[in-house]
Amino acid sequence: MAVDGDYAIFYDNAYQPGGNIACRQEESPSTWETPTPAAPVFRVFDAATLAHPAGKPAVPGKATPGSSLAAELKVTNTQDGRHVMPGIDIQGSAMRVAKHHEGESGTTFIVAHGGTDVWIYALSSPHPKGQTKLVGPAHYTSANQNISEAVFSGGNLFVLAATSSAVTLERLSISFADVSAQKQIPAAAITVATVQPGGESVEYPTVDVTSHQDAVVTYVSFNAASTPNLIRYAVLLHGHNSFSISPAVEDAHYRSGTKGPGTFRLDYVGSQRDTSDPTAVWSILRDNSGVKLILIKP
Repeated sequence: MAVDGDYAIFYDNAYQPGGNIACRQEESPSTWETPTPAAPVFRVFDAATLAHPAGKPAVPGKATPGSSLAAELKVTNTQDGRHVMPGIDIQGSAMRVAKHHEGESGTTFIVAHGGTDVWIYALSSPHPKGQTKLVGPAHYTSANQNISEAVFSGGNLFVLAATSSAVTLERLSISFADVSAQKQIPAAAITVATVQPGGESVEYPTVDVTSHQDAVVTYVSFNAASTPNLIRYAVLLHGHNSFSISPAVEDAHYRSGTKGPGTFRLDYVGSQRDTSDPTAVWSILRDNSGVKLILIKP
């Protein structure tokens, strides 16, 4: 789930033959299809209506859930005004809704990817009552095939990907106009920074961006033969083209006395810009034995 501006977006990158993300909607909201477990889900809701239904004012400290049916938006494409259809309007086998900070107010960027292709879509706010339009996509070719997170900040999109031995962050300028025009973004317009710890494997990367536009990436690294599981971070400073690499900041022994690959079982990782000090980023890594919470201020 992601919440940005007017929208609460629920998506599940489950496999579907053909490998495309689908908004599985029929013509009437009352008959919208319930996807099978194997089908990708992309459903968009009006965030305010979902949180506070009409006639039920918000009560401080108390949840007031709304009607999901009343809050769900009809999502159409910009070509013919019909509902978003599988394999036509959203390309790729998986998607990420970007975290959003300053710049391009009123736009929610959505990143879809498949193989080395990356497509960037957008929703605009405010939207007409009960509906919205999916705009795009812009497109670029990436060297990565496993995108884990995306952040939009200061007019730039930061796209994070990882393999078993490296973490890569791509930074590119993007706007609603670029997406609406279905711009083909050239490789020369993309900054690519990579962390590749020698002799170590990497997993569980997460990213957010400070108000100074410094991108902070946190990840876990390990080497069964010589090191414990370690939490590390890297910073792509604003205006720089390569990472500043950190030392290990935490020994991530998620099971007492164990080291090496496969000994930690994380069930949540995430990063978030500090709301009281936006020049810093919090990173959290959690498993059933506890939480590792780190504050990084470049």
